Amino acid sequence: MPCLEELNNRLKLALQANHTAIWEWNLPSYRLAWSENLEPLFGMPAGTRLSSYEAVLEKVHPEDQSVLIGLFTPAGIACEDFYIEFRIIWPDGSVRWIAGRGEVFKDEDGKPAQMMGMCVDITQKKQAEAALLDEQNLLAAVLDTTDALVVVLDRQGRIVHCNRAGFATIGYSLAEVRGQFFWQIFLSAEAVPNGLEGLNFESQFPKQHDSECMTRDGTRRLITWSHRCLQDAGGSLKYRLATGIDVTESANAEAVPTEEIGFLSNRDWEFRATFEQAGMGIAHLALDGRFLRVNQRFCDILDYTAEELQLLQFQDITHPEDLDTDLVYISQLLQKQIFSYSIEKRYRHKDGFYLWANLTVSLVRDASESPQYAISILEDITERKQGEETIRQREIEMQSMVSLLAEAQKVAHVGWWEFDVVTQAVNWSDELFRIVGLEPSQPPPNFSEYLRMVHPDDVKVATKAVKQVVNEGQSYEFDQRIVRPDGEIRYLAAKGQPIFDNEGNVIKLLGTVLDITERKLAEETLRESEGQLVRKATELEQTLKALQLTQAQLIQTEKMSSLGQLVAGVAHEINNPINFIYGNLTFAIQYSQDLLGLIHLYHQSYHTGEREGKKDAVQEYIEAIDLDYLKEDLPRLLHSMQLGAERIRSIVLSLRNFSRLDESQMKRVDIHEGIESTLLILQHRLKEKSGRYRIEIIKEFGNLPTVECYPAQLNQVFINIIGNAIDALESFDRFPLPAESETGDLINEKLPKVIQIRTEYNPEPSRLNLEFFQGSKFKIKNHVVICIADNGPGISPRVQSKIFDPFFTTKPVGKGTGLGLSICYQIIEKHGGQIWVKSQPAQGTEFVLVLPIQQEPVS
Repeated sequence: MPCLEELNNRLKLALQANHTAIWEWNLPSYRLAWSENLEPLFGMPAGTRLSSYEAVLEKVHPEDQSVLIGLFTPAGIACEDFYIEFRIIWPDGSVRWIAGRGEVFKDEDGKPAQMMGMCVDITQKKQAEAALLDEQNLLAAVLDTTDALVVVLDRQGRIVHCNRAGFATIGYSLAEVRGQFFWQIFLSAEAVPNGLEGLNFESQFPKQHDSECMTRDGTRRLITWSHRCLQDAGGSLKYRLATGIDVTESANAEAVPTEEIGFLSNRDWEFRATFEQAGMGIAHLALDGRFLRVNQRFCDILDYTAEELQLLQFQDITHPEDLDTDLVYISQLLQKQIFSYSIEKRYRHKDGFYLWANLTVSLVRDASESPQYAISILEDITERKQGEETIRQREIEMQSMVSLLAEAQKVAHVGWWEFDVVTQAVNWSDELFRIVGLEPSQPPPNFSEYLRMVHPDDVKVATKAVKQVVNEGQSYEFDQRIVRPDGEIRYLAAKGQPIFDNEGNVIKLLGTVLDITERKLAEETLRESEGQLVRKATELEQTLKALQLTQAQLIQTEKMSSLGQLVAGVAHEINNPINFIYGNLTFAIQYSQDLLGLIHLYHQSYHTGEREGKKDAVQEYIEAIDLDYLKEDLPRLLHSMQLGAERIRSIVLSLRNFSRLDESQMKRVDIHEGIESTLLILQHRLKEKSGRYRIEIIKEFGNLPTVECYPAQLNQVFINIIGNAIDALESFDRFPLPAESETGDLINEKLPKVIQIRTEYNPEPSRLNLEFFQGSKFKIKNHVVICIADNGPGISPRVQSKIFDPFFTTKPVGKGTGLGLSICYQIIEKHGGQIWVKSQPAQGTEFVLVLPIQQEPVS
């Protein structure tokens, strides 16, 4: 017995010679593999490897890619076997045809697990089929160009086909006349021979006759008919060809002898045009085989001129192996044993090579039935023959490959069995005996004995499968366990199918058994390993998620800590000088008032002693500095400086309140102070600037008690959410929506940008918080609710599902880290609260924060 390596090499050679490639697709792993000779089928050099399934798909003709894609869909995988044909485009631009055949294999649960198949180059077959179709279309076109009536009949005289001239004459369509008897359509009632139904149409119907026919519109036409038989290669009648000439117009002028109907060129110029322009080769031969007349197509097929052929006999250009067959048929024609024949034979081309042709020959006789000449119709079928030969060689090679595959199965220890339902005889292969642990020398066990070898847990499945194939005629495939005589348990993959007789009854069962014990053990080990890997992966995923959350929190905490230190430092540096200015402004105002009073007294005293009509230097200086205006404006100036200093002190106080570096512990605070501090920090982004509209803040603050919390962390939540709302409204500026005037006309104005902040506290459930507390794990009582809403572009449901995930952001690169809302979620959860988001695209977004008034003590 040849070794496995030798069989493998022989299989490779068989595949290469047959232009065939084998492929395999593992469905669970989505891994696609193929034999090394797939690349040559795609026009690629040997040794080149297609990198993937997508690389294969790129080679497929665009119009056929859907066929291949559909094969790898769930519907395609559900098929047990398949056959497809598709085109591929070689690198040189040529198109090749590939036939693919395969089968789907299932796992022990009955689910598709693997697809295997082969690809074969069928380009030559497709070319031969196309050439044959072209020839058939050409012949049909030739028939439709002639003015003669051409009707094809079956052996019983029923109409199979009719050319265009026939339709035009009788006024009926092909669909209406197909299947009707010839005499029912083309003979008038009085012209039908008596007892025609009892005649043998093949031999007793007149070969030539003149008959009237009744057209659809009721007129009568006189037709001259000539009949001849077309036989197959075995000499049996295949079709009858009726050719008719409408002689209605000429019948009244002169009588037309029927013996002149043999050759169309003797009738009129129309038949000569048909003879010369026919798409098939036509020749008239003398009884000794000489060529009398040939049309142009006959000359083109053999590359001879008409003059050269008229110097030859058909015997001179017939292949020696085909000549005897031709002569036997001609002898039968002369003896009236047959009326025509059709064979496939070889002709010698002028260049010396032989080509295949389909030859149809009939004999023309005169009125006394003496033979005059033969009519030969020649059709070039060389390409079709080459295609058939290629297909035959492929079939031989395929059979050889099947034999090699069968031998490879034997080497792979695949057992088979056969059961005769009628005789109850059982036949096992030697390998099947070895698989179940029995000696091949002993007789095969019957079904009952075999069931005793099946594992008790699998007996029911095995019995059901055999009953299914016997009673219902359905194939089966399942995995089972058997217990060997030595107690060893083996896993087997069993397949079975029925064989039917002509009546559809099951007469035999055939099946195969493959020992898959090693595979099952490996799968079990793999499942255990996969389980361990899944558990480890889950633990790793949880650890990674916790690490990401911790990292995000550290980053954001560090960010806010730096911001708080910066804000606190700025507030401290501003606070000292502004306190100095603000503290001294009181004294400056008092001093300026005292000085102004002194000047006023001095002015009064000085004017008392002033000499009339004269001004001294003091008076001139008073007028120069406009002392009266200075006395009015200086108090206002100092008051304005006092208001500015008070404003700066309030800003510094808000900055210190926001940073709260000295308040890292949990304490009770006023939520509204944190919101106000946040709005003050973001005030510069709310104002109207060039290219940006002002954002209006609407505050609807309820009467809230102080809340126990971490103030700095809560301020961080406010600045993140309000900052995101500002970002959303600023992005909305790039896509302005038209407003509508009171009259309904669109005006070119942008909608106002609004951020609404609402707070509420109710010790009992309220309409506001009931909407958000449905199904919540938190209690409804003793909570404050903070709603921050904008009328921006909104958030899609897809984004909402990920909005609190770490590092998830919809902002451009460099605009956001994706940590803000994730940190907000953690901070609110740390306070024992909850955060929701409500949004619809183009309808704005609302974040709802719920915080308990009092933190639960940690047990």
